[in-house]
Amino acid sequence: MAFKPNIGEGFPLDAQLLKARRNLLEEITRSHLTAVVLIVAVLFLIGAAIFGLVDGSFDRLGAVWNALAAPLGAIVGYYLPGRRDAG
Repeated sequence: MAFKPNIGEGFPLDAQLLKARRNLLEEITRSHLTAVVLIVAVLFLIGAAIFGLVDGSFDRLGAVWNALAAPLGAIVGYYLPGRRDAG
């Protein structure tokens, strides 16, 4: 007796499922871009701190921090878990 698989109905690809899949892809892309921006910003801060240690003056670190503080604060504030509505 040969095995005969029981095949059911096809998986529905309705608008709600497609929208959820698109939203997932957008969120993954947004999260990766945010991670890249944060990593680059931290690297700039570390580089400025190293220059400050070599020079003895931390003016570059202050300038880099002044340029990055507001965008980093907005990014971290938006992505900090549990701090915004799920809507």
